[in-house]
Amino acid sequence: TATDRYHGQRTHAERLASWQVERVNDYMERRLSEGVRLADMARITGLSPYHFLRAFKGATGCTPHQWFTNKRIDRAKELMMESQRSLTSIAFELGFSSPGHFSSTFRRAAGVAPTDWRRNFTAQDL
Repeated sequence: TATDRYHGQRTHAERLASWQVERVNDYMERRLSEGVRLADMARITGLSPYHFLRAFKGATGCTPHQWFTNKRIDRAKELMMESQRSLTSIAFELGFSSPGHFSSTFRRAAGVAPTDWRRNFTAQDL
């Protein structure tokens, strides 16, 4: 209702269906190193970009860009746990434009620099 929207609550019609979220999630997973486009995500859900953006945020609580960034950071953490690969290598594999971009994005998302995160994770294993 109008009152619900005024108070920030989303109606069912303003959210993606679970199959749409899953389809977009799969699309993002396959393109972690390439990046994603709003128009493409909207197309695979059958919505206009504007409606897709609103519905995605209504269903997940974040924007597609935030969701995608979190996926990249989660994958970076996995790669740091699985190997001793350089952070530069991981950054480029995940499509970041530079090690600095990766580091600042990681810090914003995780609250700590990637080197510190790796050091803390390895110290927990000892």
